Amino acid sequence: MANSQDKSDMQQELSREDHYFETGDGTRLAYYVWSRQTPPPCRALVLILHGIGFHARPYEVVARGMDLQDATFAALDFRGHGRSGGPSGELPPTARMIQDIEDWVEHLQASFIGVPTFLIAESMAGPYGTLYTLDNPGSVNGLILVAPAVVPSWRQALVSGSISDLTSLVTSPTSPSIDLSGHRPRMGSNDSAFAELRISDPDAIHAVSPRYILRIGKTIAQLMTRRSLTTDASVQILHGDGDKVLSPVGSRILYHRLKSPDKSLVILPGANHILFWDQYSRAVFTIMSNWIAGRT
Repeated sequence: MANSQDKSDMQQELSREDHYFETGDGTRLAYYVWSRQTPPPCRALVLILHGIGFHARPYEVVARGMDLQDATFAALDFRGHGRSGGPSGELPPTARMIQDIEDWVEHLQASFIGVPTFLIAESMAGPYGTLYTLDNPGSVNGLILVAPAVVPSWRQALVSGSISDLTSLVTSPTSPSIDLSGHRPRMGSNDSAFAELRISDPDAIHAVSPRYILRIGKTIAQLMTRRSLTTDASVQILHGDGDKVLSPVGSRILYHRLKSPDKSLVILPGANHILFWDQYSRAVFTIMSNWIAGRT
């Protein structure tokens, strides 16, 4: 892929368009597209799925950080998140999440016929993006999993409030009692600026219900108990060995179970959970850019 243009000029030319589309059940989901003002022919469609309680717009940092001048980037607000429809702050069942991803990918690919598609799924989105890819052969050329949710870190049990979170599973399963602000963003990121961004973001979800967490757990279980994890897509998994939220052991297990003709696992020494807002972000963006460029 072309990368001769100065990076600062590329960043200045990047523009965002806000869109909505309607799913099969009539829910309007928001998504955002980043491209150059005077783009060359698009050679890669890079789609991004966000992490727990977050939304898509901050992932502009990925579009700006990656050195892919001739790519178009798009990111989806999951239903109930950001500006998308659906019950605010709720996570739908696994099948509905997978169907939303399928509807969105098909919606975008209709405007990029023949362009290689790459799906980036961060943290919570990891198992959803993986299940979508497994269930839809040929839908994407590549899947990049960034600190995917498979095995929680033991450090989570030491976080203040963890005991009350467990209690609320029984006492108030649908109440937003699990705090995602405060110490949790600081625990998962080495970048204090990101922690402040996450805590102050009015469009982020700052507390979720036990049911929200249980649905993530059920999705992970659905993925990891499948008899076969075979895909025709290329797969790259990135994880920090200093992740305090999700253990890199989970990425290693998933890597060994996935059957792909082209797969790689990158463990980043010293990196924490949030890899897109971190001192290691430049290296992460370079790794992902080179990986995609080598497959277009």
